[in-house]
Amino acid sequence: MIENQRQLIFAVFIMLVLVFLVLASLFESYSKPLIIMTTVPMAVIGAVAFLILFHKAVNIGVLMGFIILGGIVVNNAIVILDYISQLEKKMERTRALLRGACDRLRPVLITSITAVLGMAPLIFDRSEEAALWSPLAVTVAGGLISSTILTLFALPCIYALFNDIKSMVGDWYKRKPQ
Repeated sequence: MIENQRQLIFAVFIMLVLVFLVLASLFESYSKPLIIMTTVPMAVIGAVAFLILFHKAVNIGVLMGFIILGGIVVNNAIVILDYISQLEKKMERTRALLRGACDRLRPVLITSITAVLGMAPLIFDRSEEAALWSPLAVTVAGGLISSTILTLFALPCIYALFNDIKSMVGDWYKRKPQ
């Protein structure tokens, strides 16, 4: 059992690395995947809070839930960030950030709410089979709720911060004597 948990913890880290590598190849940059990956800790906040709230111990189901959660939460960030990037070509960054988050609010909420509602029967299941599925569902639902809320507000701020840092470094590099 302990060996299985170690392997699943390793699988969680492998999942994070693979998601980052796929995003880096798709976006052809390291900054946007890094921004997107900031949603994973936002999901962990809610998952841990829900595990405490529902008195669930960390087991194999929870670790499997983190693997599932890692794939789901980056999807919301991709939807928002890609749209903001498209809008940024048409308008100034601040307006693109506000409009992008507002315009993608509905699709992100719909996908997250349907996933959380789909997990609800598993969360409240009290049968013997629920020992594995209930902690998994609690992890996914809690992580989705927190990451959805935090992603809608924090992701545009993180994106703006990264762009500011990138432009400052670019300006510094251009002024540096060669």
